Amino acid sequence: MKQYVFISLFLYLFLLVAGCKAKGQILLVSEGKAQMNIVIPNKPTANEQKAATILQRYIKLIAGVQPLIEKETSFRGEAGIYVGDTYRGSKFYSKKLAPEALLIATDNNNMYLKGGSGKGIIYAVYTLLDTYFGCKKWSNERPYIAVNPSLSIPKGIEDVQAPAMQFRQVYFPATVEDEFLDWHKLHRLDDLWGLWGHKMNKILPPEKYFASHPEYFALVNGKRNPAQPDFSNKEVLKITIDYLRKAFEQNPDATYWSISINDDARYTQTPEAQAIDNIEGGPTGTLLRFVNEVAKAFPDKQFTTLAYLYASNPPRVTSPANNVIPILSSVDAYRTKPLATEPSAAAFRSHLEGWAAISKRVFVWD
Repeated sequence: MKQYVFISLFLYLFLLVAGCKAKGQILLVSEGKAQMNIVIPNKPTANEQKAATILQRYIKLIAGVQPLIEKETSFRGEAGIYVGDTYRGSKFYSKKLAPEALLIATDNNNMYLKGGSGKGIIYAVYTLLDTYFGCKKWSNERPYIAVNPSLSIPKGIEDVQAPAMQFRQVYFPATVEDEFLDWHKLHRLDDLWGLWGHKMNKILPPEKYFASHPEYFALVNGKRNPAQPDFSNKEVLKITIDYLRKAFEQNPDATYWSISINDDARYTQTPEAQAIDNIEGGPTGTLLRFVNEVAKAFPDKQFTTLAYLYASNPPRVTSPANNVIPILSSVDAYRTKPLATEPSAAAFRSHLEGWAAISKRVFVWD
């Protein structure tokens, strides 16, 4: 009798737990059938369409069943996987997402995937695959597929993620593959940069200007030198602004534009530059005032400048404009040790603290 009661109690508790677990899940695929289709906006963006296609393909790989992709106005199902800026998804979650941010959410019947501007919706799909479905992408080889013929997701999720860093690039062999980049929310330079790094020779090519206008270039030890522009020269500023205006027309989708020193430690020593540098505590002053003037001409654009070589130290007086971002480099430090405590990184830490104190944002090239 006692054994019978014990077995009955065990079965009751087992069924109760199993029932609670099932009650807390939304079934996406069960018994070889898709329990819901993918729903996209009536006029999906290219990224929304791509995200839906990626999700469709991976559900097929995971569960062996391929759900349909339907426009919202033609969808007649009781429950759906809403991808992108759908009407129902916007009613469920009406807050505006930050650029490249993502939302993974569920109610009692539906799943909602939304993204901020850029690739946010694509990041939402890959985060769903990785975090909730157990798939992994460790390299540029084929991803690990967590096969599951009864694919489900918990009810009541509201997972919002926003990038802490606006630009995210790593040097790693797998980053040659587009899917690896999107899976891990990484960028290529070409994704966001119209000009990157040391590009003043492209804006002001010495072979075009030096012979006829040596005054456009740095005065070093009493002689004009094509190693650097003369950032105190007003004509150089005009040429730079004119160049950028044309470049914006050719590449309207680029986010960042670099106005930086060339990869050379020499800098201009004109009386105008020296007067500025005496006030600012060094030659970074002339450079940053030049960059700020460029940024002032295009307040809706984002500019970067390399705080590097002679421009490593922040100036005493001038701060970067709100649309100017200094880029620091830890190139002189041993990267096998923590930068916060490594003695060889002492100068980098000092520069970083100085720039962070006067800048709205700071990028680090490591």
